[in-house]
Amino acid sequence: MSCCFSSLFFFWAKAANLLNRPLPPLPDLEISKETIARVADALQIWLNLALFVAHDIAIEKNFLLCLQVVGVLWVISYIGSLFNFLNFDLY
Repeated sequence: MSCCFSSLFFFWAKAANLLNRPLPPLPDLEISKETIARVADALQIWLNLALFVAHDIAIEKNFLLCLQVVGVLWVISYIGSLFNFLNFDLY
């Protein structure tokens, strides 16, 4: 969907330049500090969990957890192979 809007803005800007018209209005492209703080807090939780799992696998040699991680990554890889992400089509 955003690709359609990007293309529309591109052609509008090129046509405006050729026809001496004003450029299309662009939305305000700023991110608030509150949004960045919320994203950073959520990201910190996920990173701490990933580091905890990596510590369990590497230091405490939790073989069952290692197999679970390998299985989840394999399932994600299999599901991802069913999609073509260049044009978001299903195979």
